[in-house]
Amino acid sequence: METLEEKIYVGEIGKVFKFVFKDTKTKQVMDISDGAITIVFEKQAGDTVSKPGIFFTDGKDGAACYVTESGFLDISGYWRAQGNLVTNDGSFYSTLVRFEVEDIL
Repeated sequence: METLEEKIYVGEIGKVFKFVFKDTKTKQVMDISDGAITIVFEKQAGDTVSKPGIFFTDGKDGAACYVTESGFLDISGYWRAQGNLVTNDGSFYSTLVRFEVEDIL
C-alpha cells in the first residue's frame, strides 16, 4: 500500500487522485483506453464510495484519475482508495493508496 504525503482537506474541491494500472506479471504500464474505470474510496469508518474514473491523458499511459467535487471529502480521518479497471481481458486493480483528510477551521 502506498501512502500519499500531501495535504488533503475536508471539503476540498478539485483534488486530483491519480492511479496507474500495471500488468501484475510484467510490471509494465497497461493501455487502459478501452476499459471502464471505477475508483473506490473507503472512509475511516469503513463506508465505501465508488466514483467513475477518467483517463488522466488518453489512457495509453495507464493513468486514470478522479477529481473531487463538492461534498465528496466530507469527513476527516484516514481514507483508502483504489482504481478498478474492467476490460474484455478481465478486471485489474491499481495500487491501493492511503491518505489523511484533515479538518479545516
